[in-house]
Amino acid sequence: MKLGFTYMYTNDLAKAKHFYGALLGLQLIWDIEDSLAFQIEDHQLSIQLDTTLETLSPEFCLQPGWEGYWSFPVLDPMMQTIEITATD
Repeated sequence: MKLGFTYMYTNDLAKAKHFYGALLGLQLIWDIEDSLAFQIEDHQLSIQLDTTLETLSPEFCLQPGWEGYWSFPVLDPMMQTIEITATD
């Protein structure tokens, strides 16, 4: 099974675009007034603007510590934990 789409919300599209595009280097698919999307191999990450959202507290979620790959947990602009992994 593969997941084809992930949908997220943000209260600041410019910060989300900078984080996922400039910092993580994801390929931008579209950038319109109230949403943007990135391509991650055969997966699409869509981010919708919702100015009523509060930014979460800056705490990382628990990482289980799997072995066999390098993992770099970081916080995105909405303070959601994003795990960046590198495998052989």
